Amino acid sequence: AAWALFSGDWTALAFAGIMLTLAVLGQKLKSIHLQVQYGILGLLALYRVVAVNLHSEVPQYTHVRTRLITLPIVAAAFYVTAKWAATREDNANQRTFRGLFAFAGTVLITALIYYEVPELWQPLAAIVFAMLLLEVGQQIGYPVLAWHTHLLGGLAVLAAVTADPSGAQRWHDIPLHAFAALPVVAGAYWIARRIRVPNPAHVRLGRIAYSWAGTGMMVWVLNEAVPAPWIAVSWIIFAVVLALVMRRIGYRQLGWQANAVAACSLVRAYTFNLELEQPFWQGISLRLVTISLVAAGLYFLSRQSTTPDSESRRAVSYLHTFAATALLAFLAWHEAPSGWLAAVW
Repeated sequence: AAWALFSGDWTALAFAGIMLTLAVLGQKLKSIHLQVQYGILGLLALYRVVAVNLHSEVPQYTHVRTRLITLPIVAAAFYVTAKWAATREDNANQRTFRGLFAFAGTVLITALIYYEVPELWQPLAAIVFAMLLLEVGQQIGYPVLAWHTHLLGGLAVLAAVTADPSGAQRWHDIPLHAFAALPVVAGAYWIARRIRVPNPAHVRLGRIAYSWAGTGMMVWVLNEAVPAPWIAVSWIIFAVVLALVMRRIGYRQLGWQANAVAACSLVRAYTFNLELEQPFWQGISLRLVTISLVAAGLYFLSRQSTTPDSESRRAVSYLHTFAATALLAFLAWHEAPSGWLAAVW
């Protein structure tokens, strides 16, 4: 009857509505037969969405009115069905059965983002959806949604680094995909701070992964947005900011991230900035300014990039000071007149 009465894009909605109705009845009656039936209807609804409602024949980023209407409704039906799919037998099979309905809802919203949202806005849409899933999962006590957050977080990072890869769209000299990645940076740090699940190991690994993802994305953003001679300087400034935040909140991973970013800045300064010949101001070269700033940042990090009780504090301090001194020695080699080189050293 649903197939006959509802045509086109509305067939999937009819299937989803019947599925949800049977899920409510199945939960009230504790009937395994009804559970099988609305499971089959869920498969039919998904098939219909893929075959019709996605309108994959239409070019990507083209707004299709019926897709905008039907996909969120069907996704909501799957999420609500996941809630009503619970039975008295809270075993692994039942949890998996519920999880499949919730996952279907997430996949449908993700597909909607993929087809409807413009390329440079997809990272924002994906990371906001990831944050929403995390918060809702914590509010309703359904930690499975945290795994959906991880999936959407990974897709947000992928969307950010692949959007407009040629950098053709620009604001002044800055590619717009650098701006598009900033919400992913903020979202990753937010998720690292907010993640709460019953498994402590999951929380610890999640915080590590998201904080490193946020830091990595920010390094990429600076690499894309900052003029080439100043990339190393921007990285060392970011490393200093990470170290200061680590000192304030006491999260040691930020210290290690500061050290990693500082290492990237050091390599960049050695391989690129030491070869700069452009003048910065009268009698002062761009090489002198940028290398000096990187070295100053390294000296600062030698005292600030670890917690006071860290066992590796002395080793990290030695590495930073050695790197900074070596960088200044190479700078003197390039900048000082040959007769004064020994005196400068």
